[in-house]
Amino acid sequence: MPLSYKSQIELIFPPAVFEDANIGSILQQLGIQLESKGNKILLFTDARTVAALNAADDRLQEIMRQSGIGLVVYGWNKQGRAEFVLQKLREMTRTHAGEQLKMAVFRLHLFVKDGMLGKLHPNPFAAPHSTVDPSDRFDLTAALNEMMSPQQLHAPKAPDHLRASRVFGRRNA
Repeated sequence: MPLSYKSQIELIFPPAVFEDANIGSILQQLGIQLESKGNKILLFTDARTVAALNAADDRLQEIMRQSGIGLVVYGWNKQGRAEFVLQKLREMTRTHAGEQLKMAVFRLHLFVKDGMLGKLHPNPFAAPHSTVDPSDRFDLTAALNEMMSPQQLHAPKAPDHLRASRVFGRRNA
């Protein structure tokens, strides 16, 4: 069975982080928005495809990272990541202020992004890797063709990018 190169945008700091009144306010003051480009990463949705990518040549992995494409499976342990980020941000707000808080938040964001890009070993944001079948070879051309296909370009995006209040037309003050 061929690999699936379907992908989806994942949020580095998930919606639950922004929905916390105190943390959401701090992130907004720092200029970190839920839907900002810097809070997004492209991930493949198939675990076999991600396993094949992680088994691929280091140069190919680096090309993907440089392109903003992560080496973890889309949607894996989103709740656990949200809880981890919220816990760290709450600790930071108790122990840091001003510029120290700002730098600590940006370091946390970079840490989570590095995990999603597959730069951390061990990686707390990656699903346990499945065994790679020797016939599963990551095909960059096939991946790019799928990403640029009309089906992928016009596919519905993950609905959790927008807060429920935005979906229904209300704005939080």
